[in-house]
Amino acid sequence: MFRLSSSTLFGWSAIDTSSSSGIVAGTEIHVFHARSSILYLICSELKPWERVFEVRKMEEEATSHSEQADPASRAARAGVQAGARDIDRLLKFKKLYPTEFEGTFKPQEVEDWLKMVERVLTAMGVTNEQKVTLATFTLKGQALIWWEESQRLLSAPLPGIQPPMPQVITWARFVKAFNDHYCPETYRFQQEAYFINLKQGSMSVAEYEAKFNALSAYATDMVDTEEKKGRRFRGGLEDNV
Repeated sequence: MFRLSSSTLFGWSAIDTSSSSGIVAGTEIHVFHARSSILYLICSELKPWERVFEVRKMEEEATSHSEQADPASRAARAGVQAGARDIDRLLKFKKLYPTEFEGTFKPQEVEDWLKMVERVLTAMGVTNEQKVTLATFTLKGQALIWWEESQRLLSAPLPGIQPPMPQVITWARFVKAFNDHYCPETYRFQQEAYFINLKQGSMSVAEYEAKFNALSAYATDMVDTEEKKGRRFRGGLEDNV
């Protein structure tokens, strides 16, 4: 028997519970229903403050039930509390970065969106798994269609491994898949070539430095130490600087 303990939003997975005891199986179902309720609130038409109010009410109810001290009630409370943290984290992210991504094949726009998302997520101090959850929540339209298919492929169990276990979609794997789709390899090679041949020319030192830092992202092996970075930066400056 399998229970569904996953959602595309919070990254749960299907787990075999055939060997679990009745209490454990029941507990897992309570956790699933508790967190599913949180998911419903997030996806509903409720305003953000109304969602938070409903989550708090659910948490109070779970606390009251947990006084019965049975495993299922305690698990339900834990599920609601985890869901409350999920929704608080999501609302914070949406407040800091409300821009949605619908899908574009203009590389600069793709880069700008991804850089800003990563900057916000880093500032929030979330885990790699939470980064993927929050970033993909802003996808819509064609971008969301792409992600749903990519998520299925990226999380597919590796062949030959028993029991089958879904692969974890790390932030690095998401970024690679995202760039491979929206930032073609030819564009990245082109930017790397620009970096290799970059000279100050008529730019001010500040303008040259900004261009240097932006393009160096496409040639990280050339600037992976301060010495190499400094040598290449000085090599592009005008002789009279």
